[in-house]
Amino acid sequence: MLGAGTAVLFGFLHLIAFILVFGLGASLVSGSTALELNAAVAQLVAPLLALYAALARWAPSESTTAAVGLQPVAGSRWRALQVFFFAIVLGVVLAPLAAEITARIFQALPMPPLDPEELRELLKHEPMGPGTVLVLFTCLVVLVPLAEETLYRGFLQRRLVVRGQTRAGSWRAVLLIAVIYSAVQVNPRFAPGAFLLALGLALAARSGGSTWTSVAAHMAHRATPVALTFFIGGHLPGESLVPEDLFLPWQVSAACAGIAALAAMALWRLRERSALT
Repeated sequence: MLGAGTAVLFGFLHLIAFILVFGLGASLVSGSTALELNAAVAQLVAPLLALYAALARWAPSESTTAAVGLQPVAGSRWRALQVFFFAIVLGVVLAPLAAEITARIFQALPMPPLDPEELRELLKHEPMGPGTVLVLFTCLVVLVPLAEETLYRGFLQRRLVVRGQTRAGSWRAVLLIAVIYSAVQVNPRFAPGAFLLALGLALAARSGGSTWTSVAAHMAHRATPVALTFFIGGHLPGESLVPEDLFLPWQVSAACAGIAALAAMALWRLRERSALT
């Protein structure tokens, strides 16, 4: 069996080669710029490099699956389905809540006033061909959550929780990982929303005893804005969002908060029943 570091290195090289070839083909088909694709690949490469370095340093002889917690969910199939369901629900409803928190922070923090026309220009994106849209969706909604979860919830959180021994120590480890996850955001104004997401993902991972549950929740979280933007909101590639689109009606925010609380409570009860936690 390959060591964890070697396995991740081979997987990393194959993944990057796949993305570069796929992205090149998409750019040729769509004729769009590679800026969005480069940003998406950067979000994928950074956690993978950090994961490879961590595995090579602290778990050189462990299997990759064991080191990052990608084992099946603990318990029966029915329990696994419940964990995945509530984890996905939590990931979905945390998406508008995190966006709302970020929008309010942008509004509240002292900063030079931004003209509405300038904001529209910032939010505008050029039309993208189907190839580029498929590559970006695959990278940002599928691959980036998998990379980030194997690093933060899979490797780092699991190791710190084991060292925490007590329940209080374990949740201090969860809070530390949430702080780290929010601190690496490119824009500090996104940190509170990322911190809230990290707590939800931590609960999803610990409830299932597997990183797969937090991966599913993270994928659902990233897919939700895409669905809201392109299918529900009616904004198609090339159209501009307006400033009012950044804020949710209070009824929607309250409903999302209530559903998030119920999903979190369900995951907590499922966690309490797990013999592994």
